[in-house]
Amino acid sequence: MGEPTARIDNERAPFLTVMNVRLFLIAPDNIYSQALESFLLGVGNATGHQIELAGSASDTETAQEQIEETFPDLVLSDLGRPKGAIDGLAVARWAREQRDLRSINSPQVILCSLFEEDVFHDASYAAGAAAFIAKNSLSRELPQLLAHLFPLQPGVS
Repeated sequence: MGEPTARIDNERAPFLTVMNVRLFLIAPDNIYSQALESFLLGVGNATGHQIELAGSASDTETAQEQIEETFPDLVLSDLGRPKGAIDGLAVARWAREQRDLRSINSPQVILCSLFEEDVFHDASYAAGAAAFIAKNSLSRELPQLLAHLFPLQPGVS
């Protein structure tokens, strides 16, 4: 996981350190990926997390190769479709296997989709994802999820 860096001092979180979070995005196209990156940087600023883009890909195979090279803390992936270029469930299973086989800190995986049905939630968690978020809920749920997955650490006053 990311390491704490500079201290922030505001009314919401006095004397907490900023948490660096290296993010890898898996999205179907560059426009969506860039919009999501901008949104996530804003979420990070609001929650005290310094989001750094470790990389991005538009297909599962490339993503897995780049994740092994960049060591992100968090992967945000489109759920995709098993026969499509992106298979978020395969990414979550792969990350869990890396953690189990190698005893390494594999990234936390958050899957997102336009679909909200319980079957997608269930499949995501069964595959090893830390969370599933419907795309229309990202702005509401992602800040809370970041705070849960990467808690800020008390700083020295």
